[in-house]
Amino acid sequence: MPKNIPDKSTWPLRFKQVTKHKVLPDICPGLDSTTFYVSKKLKEMIEEWDPVAHVFVPLEITVASGEVQNGTYFLFKFGSFIEGGLVEDKSDIARVSFPPHDDISKGEFSYFEATKLKPKLTWYASKIAGRHIWADSRLVRDVCISDEFAAELKAQKIKHITLTEGYIEDDLA
Repeated sequence: MPKNIPDKSTWPLRFKQVTKHKVLPDICPGLDSTTFYVSKKLKEMIEEWDPVAHVFVPLEITVASGEVQNGTYFLFKFGSFIEGGLVEDKSDIARVSFPPHDDISKGEFSYFEATKLKPKLTWYASKIAGRHIWADSRLVRDVCISDEFAAELKAQKIKHITLTEGYIEDDLA
């Protein structure tokens, strides 16, 4: 969650590469589904493109060659999540009740879960409001980017995680 940020006294976070890759990708999945590590180039693009101020925690990475890199990668944390942005009846999602005392029939539920490996996600336009990278607070495993940002990633030759097609819908539809 956005508020769970490592204390600044622990910065930079120290990592050791355990693969033999000579070049790290611009975005790497972290230890859980809501954590990403991004290159300095991708960090700068997100800061330029997205209107939300996100958190980038510096990393110190000892790469496979033994070289220590500082300031080349960052832990990416969303500055905020979208609240109520998914059009439920037009998205491949289901409500999940946890703990069991949540009453889904009354709208009480803990989170959404994608019902397909590559879910169709439809978002209310007003909730996205110019964002170029976002996730819903109840479906944080699926990170979305705008078409414009995806095109810029491709133009900049930034490799990224496989994208799921999403849709934006006018709130009045």
